[in-house]
Amino acid sequence: MAKTVNLLLLTLVIDRDATTKLPVQAFDYELPILEELYPPETISEVKRESVEVKNFDEHEVFAGLENKYGRTPEGAEALKYAYRNKQDFTKAVASSIAAAKDEAVENEDDDQDEDEGEQVTELQTLAGKTVDEIKEGLDTLTDEELHELAEIEKAGKNRKGVIDAISAALGDQGSDTE
Repeated sequence: MAKTVNLLLLTLVIDRDATTKLPVQAFDYELPILEELYPPETISEVKRESVEVKNFDEHEVFAGLENKYGRTPEGAEALKYAYRNKQDFTKAVASSIAAAKDEAVENEDDDQDEDEGEQVTELQTLAGKTVDEIKEGLDTLTDEELHELAEIEKAGKNRKGVIDAISAALGDQGSDTE
């Protein structure tokens, strides 16, 4: 039955010999087959990402793998060792779907961390401006950002005019920022 799922797409490099490196993109359920064909130490993962696959049908995909790897005796044997039957393959696909969900959650967390990193960069940029320019920019900052800007200012130029302006914006006459 066809359905829409998220799967892990791996970008791999396979070292065939000293001069031949094969770039390969494969879903993670194909990795055990590749590891049967090539020594695992010759396979390097370059990238992994969760991708949405529409009209995914496990039976069709397994038949495709049989067609792809069954053309050579080595490939057929690798497929057989990796997945003894369709049920083993079905378990691997379920594992791939779960891993893709975990990867998507990790990527969301990374995106949030990047956003926070950009926020710090914006505050550092603001701290590098003139006192008047900083005063103009204080209205848009949260209390947390104001405290952070005060710390950046103290660690950097430590200008009294900026510290006083931040204190006034916080409404605490400098009690926390001095």
